[in-house]
Amino acid sequence: MNKRSLAELQGHCLTEISVQTHYENCAAQGIDYGTSFQCITELYGGADESLGLVRLSDTLQLETKQYRLHPALLDSCLQVSNAAITIEATYLPFAVEQLRLYQGEAKAVWSYAKLRESAAVETGQAMSLQFDITLFSELGDLVAEISGLTLRQAQIGQRLRTDWLYQLAWQPSALPRQSPFSDKRGAWLIVPPSDYKVSNLIIANALADLLRTKGETVVISEELGVMREPYRGVIYWGLDNVETGHALSPQNAPDATLQFSTHALTVVQQLIKAGHKPNLWFITQNSLDDREQTTDASTVYHLPSTSLWGLGRTIMWEHPELNCRCIDLDAATSAETVFNTIWYADNENQIRLHDGQRQVARLARYVEEKLK
Repeated sequence: MNKRSLAELQGHCLTEISVQTHYENCAAQGIDYGTSFQCITELYGGADESLGLVRLSDTLQLETKQYRLHPALLDSCLQVSNAAITIEATYLPFAVEQLRLYQGEAKAVWSYAKLRESAAVETGQAMSLQFDITLFSELGDLVAEISGLTLRQAQIGQRLRTDWLYQLAWQPSALPRQSPFSDKRGAWLIVPPSDYKVSNLIIANALADLLRTKGETVVISEELGVMREPYRGVIYWGLDNVETGHALSPQNAPDATLQFSTHALTVVQQLIKAGHKPNLWFITQNSLDDREQTTDASTVYHLPSTSLWGLGRTIMWEHPELNCRCIDLDAATSAETVFNTIWYADNENQIRLHDGQRQVARLARYVEEKLK
């Protein structure tokens, strides 16, 4: 492809198409592109062919060094093929035979789409279409060639198939009768977050007393130096300072969450560095309570302690020797309930203590909610 061929292609595609109308038509067909993926700035149509100028926004242009071909740029280049489709149907990219890339880090390209062939079904309606797409710079230099782009017709309005979907469900589970810690005495460490409130340690102190009734030694400390001692159990008391019914603002939530999770991560790193293999517990409160969720973008509930669940789930896979478990309490959970859950631990590693029940995480088939 050269400068002359660019001028030739521009001569083939003479019908100007409104970019705004293009995206409105896409939305009407059920394809609602976000702002970042609306990169077409000029669009022209011809006979079974189309041509569009695709340009990344100033913000996305800062990301081009991270990719050979920016995803938003590539997606918008494929969108140009829609202008060459005359059939009243919705088509989506399905497959590509070959992609050849000649230049990287492009910020703006011309995308030329040529309809190659269509596959007809018994009704005579085209169910799939094939395009060859060529990308070149504004100066006419060849950037990439996409051969055999297959678009398949989407069945808009067809009922969503949900028989292969699963969702997280919390199911009641009784405690075992035998404790894994009753065979011998040991030491426990309870670690509060670095900016803890004294009121958040009321249950933690009561939990420590209950452990001591079993002959256990318990230390409550946020000092990382104590991590050098071997413990049979380390409990990170991750109750954040967000009170029930109150919320963080979007402005301070990120910093609060980062500080909270970084302290917890440092504790875990110290344990790994010391070579100990304790039973690690992350305790949170109302971090999984759907009743405290909101659609109001101005409020964020319990985001700091919720981050511990993400950290804990990662540790479960990357450091199984720590036997990491996450427990989420509701406001009515007593110290005795927490103690029983820890002392009579089993293999469950994601536990909710809500509404007076011990609930464990399970995958359940997705149930589509009926519209009211």
